Amino acid sequence: MSALTLSLQELLEGIQNKSFTFSGITHNSRKVQDNFIFVALRGKKTDGHRYIEDAIKRGASLVVTEEPVQSFVPCVIVPNTRRILPKLSDVVYDKAAEKLFVIGITGSNGKTTIAHMLDSIYQHSAISSGLIGTVYNRIGNEIVPSSLTTPESCDLHRMFKQMIDCGSTVAVIEVSAQGFAMNRVDCVPFRVAIFTNITADHLDFHRSMKNYIATKYRFFETLPPFCWRIINIDDVHGRHLCSLNPAMSLTTSSKNPQADVFASNPFWTGERLRFNVLYSSRMRQLISASLPDVIELPIPGEHNVNNAVSVLAAALLTNIPGEIIVQGLRNYSTPARRMEFFERQGVQIVDDTAMNPGSIHSVLKTFDMNHCGKVIIVFAIRGNRSVEVNRQNGQVLAEWCEENQLRRSIHVVVTTSEEVVGENDKVSFAEKVAFLHELQLRNIPFVFRPFLQESIEYAWSQANDGDLMFLLGAQGMDLGRNIIEDIVCWQSKGLHRLSPL
Repeated sequence: MSALTLSLQELLEGIQNKSFTFSGITHNSRKVQDNFIFVALRGKKTDGHRYIEDAIKRGASLVVTEEPVQSFVPCVIVPNTRRILPKLSDVVYDKAAEKLFVIGITGSNGKTTIAHMLDSIYQHSAISSGLIGTVYNRIGNEIVPSSLTTPESCDLHRMFKQMIDCGSTVAVIEVSAQGFAMNRVDCVPFRVAIFTNITADHLDFHRSMKNYIATKYRFFETLPPFCWRIINIDDVHGRHLCSLNPAMSLTTSSKNPQADVFASNPFWTGERLRFNVLYSSRMRQLISASLPDVIELPIPGEHNVNNAVSVLAAALLTNIPGEIIVQGLRNYSTPARRMEFFERQGVQIVDDTAMNPGSIHSVLKTFDMNHCGKVIIVFAIRGNRSVEVNRQNGQVLAEWCEENQLRRSIHVVVTTSEEVVGENDKVSFAEKVAFLHELQLRNIPFVFRPFLQESIEYAWSQANDGDLMFLLGAQGMDLGRNIIEDIVCWQSKGLHRLSPL
């Protein structure tokens, strides 16, 4: 039996004029509650149309599909449900995004760091804000687990509504190229968009660098006219993006003093990264808040200087006083596995989710090899990210080792973390071969272990007081620190873990 079929326009108008009311909207039948709209999306692995009956049993009072279905509840048939989901989510959640000052951050590297730097500043200010990103989401004072860098639009707009209900006025969100391509940020009226950089990544989804770059460009081409673009012009792609809307573009740099916000004379004090800030006359005319002249960060790295000047520009656009920005950045707490440092038994350890050529290069070049013993690099190959990305990852690591092996003894341990990664992150044989082949081409010695546990145990057995160890990689290295902590705990008790046969 088929129930009433509505047009999309009738549904949208009915929700907006309150003729229809719904308690929520979702694409996941398991999340359906009473009086929800269920939108059937076609995915790579499954088809939401298969779960319409389940959604109705769970309480869906309307379904949106791409094909006629037998249904006891009203149905809306559209050509593309994915494109419709953000439009419906926006109106179901009372156009909450329009009531927020939304800051979007995109780029291959730096999104999470910038988001958390901004979050630190807002938490030091009188402005109530929310955070949506890779590590976690923050709604008011509640920390909510995150499964996607950029959530599906129904979840995104629901969180916007929750932020409004908590009294927030600013939302900081990470925008992945895949999230944009999948319409997740449609109907989000960004007030500020930050561009960091582009390096090879996500080629499993985009299929080529050309497509990946074009997707990043399209995000900026579709921004509303009132949106400020904060562009890192140290990246060649940033210089192109500035040309799309020069009047609404603010440039940042650690190399070009002509930028609107320029970081000069960065140096590491031994405890903090300090740099001076110079502003263009345009920036000084635009911003009424006090402009800080010196910034300090608790983490090193040239890439973090670039991250910080982007943060500085965005915070100033929300009228945060300079002294609050200085406090927020000085007291910034590094999110998990973003240039995290810890020391165990005299070994200095850097834990970072370096997972593409740009981030690997940025992390490794940050450290002075003249002030340590051996260098031990444990690298988890990234699964399901394409052969080409892994080839370039191996190339960057091999080139760095080649440049530095005369100055320091370098030990490389490579793993595919087979016992800890999920199905979506399994490393293919071709990806592994592509990565290892780059090391072999440059005669870089390495040890390969398929399991994360044994790769960390082997690396730790080679480490001595004064050595420097890197734990690098994405999901495959997430448990690396935990394994080291376990080893140290056992050793402190005079015990030795038995490796499986």
